[in-house]
Amino acid sequence: MGSNFFGHYLAAPSPAHRLPVGVKYTLLFGVGVVPFLVGNPVVSVAAALCGAALLVLCARAPLSCLRIGVPFFLMMGALCAYHAWRGDPWHGITYACGLMASIYLARFVTVTTPASAVMDAIAWAARPLRIVGVKPQVVALSLALMWRSIPVMISILGGVGDAARARGLGVARIRLIVPAIVSAVGFGIATGEAVKARGLQD
Repeated sequence: MGSNFFGHYLAAPSPAHRLPVGVKYTLLFGVGVVPFLVGNPVVSVAAALCGAALLVLCARAPLSCLRIGVPFFLMMGALCAYHAWRGDPWHGITYACGLMASIYLARFVTVTTPASAVMDAIAWAARPLRIVGVKPQVVALSLALMWRSIPVMISILGGVGDAARARGLGVARIRLIVPAIVSAVGFGIATGEAVKARGLQD
């Protein structure tokens, strides 16, 4: 689940695959940000449904791409309960549906766009930073690594937890810290060596 939280590219002859990357990012930031700016639960629910429709109907992604995971819904349930306790349950619903819309729209982009095209688009958008001495390719690589690292960290935590349960050690979080850190450091070192080997460290 962790490795696919933001989705991954799926080749398909869909209308969404043929859209320019800029249009997809406009949808991502436009539709994804609107619920938080408007603060209306109806708008947030509509944005979530729009994201799901784009993902399944336009991108022709499998229905499994709509799965977000139990932890997300538990977290959103706790958020809604907190706002209900504060006397404003609609605010929690607005925020939860807005996050769901953002996740679906992010998956819409990653499912329909190869990683190389995403990096090229980021590098193009970062061209103005050359004025202050920043290389657009470095910006694109940094964001790509961050995008890749988040699901990897989630997978590491899940794998460490599964290994602990298989050994009858329970799920005490304190016991997971050291092996999770070791695995994360190993991933960081391997990534750094790969970047250095390709001469991209500068």
